[in-house]
Amino acid sequence: MTNLLENAIKYSPDHSIVSVQINKNDRYEIELTNSTQLPVADVESLKSEFKKENTFSAGLGMGLWISDQIIKLHGSELKLKAGNELFRALIVV
Repeated sequence: MTNLLENAIKYSPDHSIVSVQINKNDRYEIELTNSTQLPVADVESLKSEFKKENTFSAGLGMGLWISDQIIKLHGSELKLKAGNELFRALIVV
């Protein structure tokens, strides 16, 4: 969760809003949404090792991969979506 929040803040334009929603249907859903400065071409590839969308950003490109692995080990799922200048990370628990 911490990595997802840090990414949302780091990759959002200044003075933008990062939203966190928690919904309960059949399962819990935790959704983080933030604005993006640049379009994300292949959002699912960000869950791969050493993959970064912006080569000029700091970091190794491991954060979302590690987050995805931890979430899977807990029997949950991480879904990523990007479009219309928004990035969404959804954890289904």
